[in-house]
Amino acid sequence: MRAFTRSGRSAPVAPVAPSLTDWLGRAEPLERLMQTATVLAGLQAQVHALLPPGVRASVCAAGLRQEHTHSNEQTLVLHVTHSAAAARVRQIVPSVLQALERQGSRITSIRVRVQPADASRDPWHVDNRPRTKTAQMTPGGLASLSALADTLEDSPLKAALQQMLAHHRQP
Repeated sequence: MRAFTRSGRSAPVAPVAPSLTDWLGRAEPLERLMQTATVLAGLQAQVHALLPPGVRASVCAAGLRQEHTHSNEQTLVLHVTHSAAAARVRQIVPSVLQALERQGSRITSIRVRVQPADASRDPWHVDNRPRTKTAQMTPGGLASLSALADTLEDSPLKAALQQMLAHHRQP
Protein backbone atom coordinates (compact mmCIF):
# COMPACT_ATOMS: atom_id res chain seq x y z
CA MET A 1 0.00 0.00 0.00
CA ARG A 2 1.34 3.43 -0.94
CA ALA A 3 0.27 6.94 -0.11
CA PHE A 4 1.29 10.13 -1.88
CA THR A 5 2.97 13.07 -0.18
CA ARG A 6 2.46 16.77 -1.09
CA SER A 7 5.37 16.61 -3.47
CA GLY A 8 3.68 13.84 -5.38
CA ARG A 9 6.10 11.16 -4.30
CA SER A 10 4.77 7.91 -3.09
CA ALA A 11 5.65 6.84 0.42
CA PRO A 12 5.09 3.44 1.99
CA VAL A 13 2.32 3.33 4.54
CA ALA A 14 2.29 0.79 7.30
CA PRO A 15 -0.94 -1.18 7.27
CA VAL A 16 -3.12 -0.77 10.33
CA ALA A 17 -3.85 -4.13 11.89
CA PRO A 18 -7.38 -4.64 13.20
CA SER A 19 -7.68 -5.06 16.94
CA LEU A 20 -8.27 -8.43 18.53
CA THR A 21 -11.80 -7.34 19.39
CA ASP A 22 -12.46 -6.60 15.72
CA TRP A 23 -11.17 -10.01 14.67
CA LEU A 24 -13.20 -11.82 17.30
CA GLY A 25 -16.30 -9.80 16.45
CA ARG A 26 -16.05 -10.77 12.78
CA ALA A 27 -15.27 -14.45 13.28
CA GLU A 28 -18.72 -15.99 13.23
CA PRO A 29 -18.10 -18.81 15.73
CA LEU A 30 -16.56 -16.37 18.21
CA GLU A 31 -19.02 -13.55 17.62
CA ARG A 32 -21.60 -15.04 19.99
CA LEU A 33 -18.90 -15.63 22.60
CA MET A 34 -17.82 -11.98 22.37
CA GLN A 35 -21.42 -10.81 22.71
CA THR A 36 -21.95 -13.01 25.78
CA ALA A 37 -18.68 -11.83 27.34
CA THR A 38 -19.69 -8.20 26.77
CA VAL A 39 -23.13 -8.78 28.31
CA LEU A 40 -21.60 -10.59 31.32
CA ALA A 41 -19.07 -7.80 31.86
CA GLY A 42 -21.90 -5.26 31.87
CA LEU A 43 -24.00 -7.34 34.26
CA GLN A 44 -21.03 -7.84 36.56
CA ALA A 45 -20.49 -4.07 36.70
CA GLN A 46 -24.19 -3.54 37.48
CA VAL A 47 -24.19 -6.24 40.19
CA HIS A 48 -20.95 -4.97 41.74
CA ALA A 49 -22.48 -1.51 42.05
CA LEU A 50 -25.36 -3.04 44.04
CA LEU A 51 -23.23 -5.20 46.38
CA PRO A 52 -21.70 -4.17 49.70
CA PRO A 53 -18.05 -3.10 49.24
CA GLY A 54 -16.66 -5.95 51.36
CA VAL A 55 -18.21 -8.61 49.12
CA ARG A 56 -17.55 -7.17 45.64
CA ALA A 57 -14.08 -8.65 45.19
CA SER A 58 -15.43 -12.13 45.91
CA VAL A 59 -18.22 -12.09 43.30
CA CYS A 60 -17.93 -12.84 39.59
CA ALA A 61 -20.67 -13.06 36.95
CA ALA A 62 -20.15 -16.57 35.56
CA GLY A 63 -22.95 -17.07 33.07
CA LEU A 64 -26.46 -16.51 31.80
CA ARG A 65 -28.97 -19.32 31.48
CA GLN A 66 -32.15 -19.28 29.45
CA GLU A 67 -34.69 -21.02 31.67
CA HIS A 68 -37.04 -22.19 28.91
CA THR A 69 -36.45 -22.30 25.20
CA HIS A 70 -39.26 -19.91 24.29
CA SER A 71 -39.27 -17.64 27.31
CA ASN A 72 -37.49 -14.41 28.11
CA GLU A 73 -36.60 -15.63 31.61
CA GLN A 74 -32.88 -15.51 32.26
CA THR A 75 -30.91 -16.65 35.28
CA LEU A 76 -27.66 -14.93 36.17
CA VAL A 77 -25.12 -17.31 37.72
CA LEU A 78 -22.74 -15.69 40.19
CA HIS A 79 -19.61 -17.42 41.43
CA VAL A 80 -18.56 -16.40 44.93
CA THR A 81 -15.17 -17.34 46.36
CA HIS A 82 -16.30 -18.49 49.81
CA SER A 83 -19.43 -19.48 51.70
CA ALA A 84 -19.56 -16.43 53.99
CA ALA A 85 -19.74 -14.07 51.02
CA ALA A 86 -22.20 -16.41 49.28
CA ALA A 87 -24.51 -16.26 52.30
CA ARG A 88 -24.37 -12.45 52.28
CA VAL A 89 -25.06 -12.30 48.54
CA ARG A 90 -28.01 -14.71 48.89
CA GLN A 91 -29.50 -12.40 51.52
CA ILE A 92 -29.55 -9.45 49.16
CA VAL A 93 -30.53 -11.27 45.93
CA PRO A 94 -34.15 -9.95 46.04
CA SER A 95 -33.02 -6.31 46.22
CA VAL A 96 -30.40 -6.88 43.51
CA LEU A 97 -33.07 -8.40 41.24
CA GLN A 98 -35.38 -5.42 41.82
CA ALA A 99 -32.60 -2.96 41.04
CA LEU A 100 -31.62 -4.86 37.88
CA GLU A 101 -35.26 -4.87 36.79
CA ARG A 102 -35.47 -1.09 37.30
CA GLN A 103 -32.36 -0.75 35.13
CA GLY A 104 -34.11 -2.67 32.32
CA SER A 105 -32.43 -6.04 32.70
CA ARG A 106 -34.21 -9.24 31.66
CA ILE A 107 -32.72 -11.21 34.58
CA THR A 108 -35.52 -12.99 36.49
CA SER A 109 -33.42 -14.99 38.95
CA ILE A 110 -29.92 -15.21 40.35
CA ARG A 111 -28.09 -18.38 41.33
CA VAL A 112 -25.19 -18.08 43.74
CA ARG A 113 -22.55 -20.78 43.67
CA VAL A 114 -19.44 -21.10 45.79
CA GLN A 115 -16.41 -21.40 43.54
CA PRO A 116 -13.21 -21.21 45.59
CA ALA A 117 -10.57 -19.03 43.96
CA ASP A 118 -6.84 -19.26 44.02
CA ALA A 119 -5.83 -18.51 47.62
CA SER A 120 -3.23 -15.96 46.56
CA ARG A 121 -5.94 -13.83 44.87
CA ASP A 122 -8.68 -14.31 47.47
CA PRO A 123 -9.06 -11.20 49.67
CA TRP A 124 -10.51 -13.35 52.47
CA HIS A 125 -7.59 -15.80 52.52
CA VAL A 126 -6.24 -16.48 55.99
CA ASP A 127 -2.57 -17.30 56.27
CA ASN A 128 -2.30 -20.31 58.59
CA ARG A 129 1.48 -20.38 58.82
CA PRO A 130 2.72 -20.49 62.42
CA ARG A 131 3.85 -17.10 63.66
CA THR A 132 6.41 -16.38 66.31
CA LYS A 133 4.80 -14.90 69.39
CA THR A 134 6.04 -11.51 70.38
CA ALA A 135 3.71 -10.81 73.31
CA GLN A 136 5.53 -9.92 76.51
CA MET A 137 4.15 -9.57 79.98
CA THR A 138 4.80 -6.34 81.84
CA PRO A 139 6.78 -6.45 85.09
CA GLY A 140 3.64 -5.40 86.99
CA GLY A 141 1.67 -8.24 85.42
CA LEU A 142 4.40 -10.73 86.29
CA ALA A 143 4.44 -9.51 89.91
CA SER A 144 0.64 -9.75 90.21
CA LEU A 145 0.52 -13.28 88.81
CA SER A 146 3.44 -14.33 91.01
CA ALA A 147 1.61 -12.98 94.10
CA LEU A 148 -1.53 -14.87 93.00
CA ALA A 149 0.41 -18.11 92.51
CA ASP A 150 1.91 -17.75 96.01
CA THR A 151 -1.55 -17.53 97.59
CA LEU A 152 -2.91 -20.65 95.86
CA GLU A 153 -2.76 -24.17 97.26
CA ASP A 154 -1.04 -26.81 95.16
CA SER A 155 -3.37 -27.36 92.19
CA PRO A 156 -3.31 -27.55 88.40
CA LEU A 157 -4.05 -23.79 88.31
CA LYS A 158 -1.01 -22.99 90.49
CA ALA A 159 1.18 -25.27 88.31
CA ALA A 160 -0.07 -23.55 85.12
CA LEU A 161 0.60 -20.09 86.57
CA GLN A 162 4.12 -21.09 87.66
CA GLN A 163 4.85 -22.54 84.20
CA MET A 164 3.60 -19.35 82.51
CA LEU A 165 5.66 -17.19 84.86
CA ALA A 166 8.78 -19.26 84.19
CA HIS A 167 8.23 -18.93 80.44
CA HIS A 168 7.81 -15.14 80.59
CA ARG A 169 10.75 -14.57 82.94
CA GLN A 170 13.21 -16.20 80.50
CA PRO A 171 15.31 -13.60 78.61
